[in-house]
Amino acid sequence: MEMLPGHRERIEHLIGSPIREIRRARGGYSAAQRWILATDSGLRIFAKIGVPPVSDHSLRCEALVYERLRLSFMPRVLEWQDDPVHPMLLLEDLSDYEWPPPWNNRSIERTLSAIQDLHESECPIRSHEQLMGSADPNWWSVVADRPESFLELRVRSREWLDRALPTLLEASASISPEGQSLCHFDLRSDNICLSDERVAIIDWSLACRGNPRVDLGLFLPGLASEGGPRPEQILPGAPEIAAWVSGFFAAHASKPFIPSAPNVRVMQRTQLEWSLAWLERERGF
Repeated sequence: MEMLPGHRERIEHLIGSPIREIRRARGGYSAAQRWILATDSGLRIFAKIGVPPVSDHSLRCEALVYERLRLSFMPRVLEWQDDPVHPMLLLEDLSDYEWPPPWNNRSIERTLSAIQDLHESECPIRSHEQLMGSADPNWWSVVADRPESFLELRVRSREWLDRALPTLLEASASISPEGQSLCHFDLRSDNICLSDERVAIIDWSLACRGNPRVDLGLFLPGLASEGGPRPEQILPGAPEIAAWVSGFFAAHASKPFIPSAPNVRVMQRTQLEWSLAWLERERGF
């Protein structure tokens, strides 16, 4: 993939320096273009370019968060240009940071501390419901409405689903993502990096006021899948969180394949497997 036509010139105009090196950035699940740039002036830049019909909207949401929040664990914004078709966000380059996995005790401890700081920060941004446009459904009810899509994932049997579903519907209905804390709602290892001095968290398009226990719960299955501790070691006695999180990934992993973001469903299925294991340990299924 090459940079979209004209975008090199747009960036050079914004930063006032010629670009001498361009390479594609690794990672990312959306269709947005991501580039690492080096300029003649010595500046290194992470460029993120939105692509319709989804990632352009997500990039505008992310830029709005950066406009309202300036926190130590957020990347520094260099420039933002809200082009009608291809909006562009230029951030500090963090590619030289340590990007887990692998995790170790120190990096896990530092990351969890940064997430706690995040949740305790002031939150002058919109609510979860305002961001999403409506209240989240009970995700297990979504699965109940189309069980075949879930069963096609082959993570659990029909017998398991029939037996567990009443309890899952009740448990996940008892918790809400709504709240008043700053939440990221996309915490994964590909959005977290560390240096000796700092933990940085990227991709803020889903950030809003919400429930910090749900936000943390969404992170923990992925951490466990990458060699970290089990979710209940960090968030003990939280079967309702395990139910909500597993329902979220069950509903999303069973959605149709996305050609422009081919790895999303694979990631969500992995998260589902680990969140189901957490759920079963909590509920004794």
